[in-house]
Amino acid sequence: AFPEKMMLRLTAFAIAAAVAAVTPMTPLYVAKDACPEFVFAPGITLQTIKADPHTGEWTIMFRAEPGSKVGYHRHYGTVRALTNKGKWAYEEHHDEWVAGPGDYVEEPAGSGHTLYIPEDSPENAEIMFMINGALEFRNKTTMEVIGALDWVGLVDLQEAECKKQLSTCSCLDNLRVMNVTKPTCTGTCEL
Repeated sequence: AFPEKMMLRLTAFAIAAAVAAVTPMTPLYVAKDACPEFVFAPGITLQTIKADPHTGEWTIMFRAEPGSKVGYHRHYGTVRALTNKGKWAYEEHHDEWVAGPGDYVEEPAGSGHTLYIPEDSPENAEIMFMINGALEFRNKTTMEVIGALDWVGLVDLQEAECKKQLSTCSCLDNLRVMNVTKPTCTGTCEL
């Protein structure tokens, strides 16, 4: 008889194999300029790379000028960040680290912080964020929730920018998302 842990591993492998057998396993390719950047806050632009309604994960390219900041916010899920250019940090952890090109940061679910780009950053910061779930913007003093952003909100912001630029925005096709909170599809909708 197999040990219990071995049976669990085999069961997990069998489930993954069954899912792979019925799920198209094609890679998702998103060209660098498939989505236009849009202004998120003064000195800060976002560019959508991916939004997944099944997992709630969304991936963005975050670009920001030295001296800019994203107000205090708290994450529902884990966030992973890879720094491409410039420097950035959290006000709450600036004594511990300042991320630079090539640095990786992982934030645990439930973490809260104020992201900023140091004035002495040698160039604009460019960071790829992979975000699981929503984030809440909060008043740092009262902790009152003043806003939120998730994959649905991101897609809405990206669609608005595409319409503003009178562009077809192939990125929306690449997102392969179906907005389950509304009766219409966004991008290519496959069930």
